[in-house]
Amino acid sequence: MPEEKNLDEIVLYHGSLAELNERLQNKGYEARFDFADELNFITQTYLVYESKKNWLQAKRELLEKGYDGIVNMRTVVFAAPADARYNLEYAIEGTPIVRTDR
Repeated sequence: MPEEKNLDEIVLYHGSLAELNERLQNKGYEARFDFADELNFITQTYLVYESKKNWLQAKRELLEKGYDGIVNMRTVVFAAPADARYNLEYAIEGTPIVRTDR
């Protein structure tokens, strides 16, 4: 039976895959990651003022797809034309990764 993943283990990383693996190795972690089959992953759009809740939702979306995180993470911002100051939305995108050490 595969090990159950939890949200704390899902990685949202701005840097490259090589950098992530190197940092983990230097800190003594056993986790190793590789690219998933898909080249790109983008979340649903979120409202800016709910950012903490949105990071958890992004991790849930990755978990549902079977990924262990994303690298090369970017934030894509969208503004609604009516009142862009209060209607900003964004999505999180990046390259999906999976753990190889399990």
